[in-house]
Amino acid sequence: MHIEVSEHILRKLGELHRTSLGELRSIMKKHKIAPKQFSAALYELTRHGYALRSDSTKQAQVAMTEKGYHKLQSIEVKQLPFDEKKWDKMWRIVMYDIPENKRAKRDAVRANLQTLGFYGLRSGVWVHPAECAQLLDSIKKLHSLDDSSLISVTATNISNESTLLKYFGLSR
Repeated sequence: MHIEVSEHILRKLGELHRTSLGELRSIMKKHKIAPKQFSAALYELTRHGYALRSDSTKQAQVAMTEKGYHKLQSIEVKQLPFDEKKWDKMWRIVMYDIPENKRAKRDAVRANLQTLGFYGLRSGVWVHPAECAQLLDSIKKLHSLDDSSLISVTATNISNESTLLKYFGLSR
């Protein structure tokens, strides 16, 4: 339950960006989260650097840190739609080109693809046997990427296919 409460708080902070502790507590009450659970989860989020609590004003403020945004993105990616039905003998090759000055975004996309089980073929090139068009649209939306930053190709043949077949536990 502790993790669910932490994820719920992160989602609310993701929507609100910054809010008073009192406002966050009232939202949590509305969702029937016990005060002890709320306090423990908020403590853990601040301890791990996902949220920042500021008591310098009359009303304590809570804000999500950059690390918190990355954590929220990884939680959301795990819940994206992904259909891994029977293999249709096609490879989905995903390529991204995100500039060096947007390294955090590039690292987040790479982490998303790794989390979802893609195989890293080369720098910025990933492969998976399952249909993933909807998933890629969700990743683009999540990271505010345009169509030229993240593209996919479907192929029937790929060099070094034996490595991919072994990695995904497939056979031709």
